[in-house]
Amino acid sequence: MTQATIAAKVTYEEKKQFEEFCSQVGLNTSVAINIFVKKVLREKKIPFEISTAAGASDISLMEALAAGRREALKQNPGGLSLPEINEEIRKARYGKEAV
Repeated sequence: MTQATIAAKVTYEEKKQFEEFCSQVGLNTSVAINIFVKKVLREKKIPFEISTAAGASDISLMEALAAGRREALKQNPGGLSLPEINEEIRKARYGKEAV
């Protein structure tokens, strides 16, 4: 499969903290980002809540997010189980089916 690069700008400190976190959980940044991308594509949603700043409200944004969540639940009501998450990590680490 042909590979492509995604570039994102973050602060040096954020990059350093992200690399440290990934290292602590046994991943590198590329694997962590690949897990995120695969989860978004599988679930057709951002895998965490996105909200406006505390105290602010944007009704149209909230309605759109709620509609997106409802649609995502229709397509994948159960989400990933812990064994499925671990399998994704093993595949990402070793680049093949886990044994």
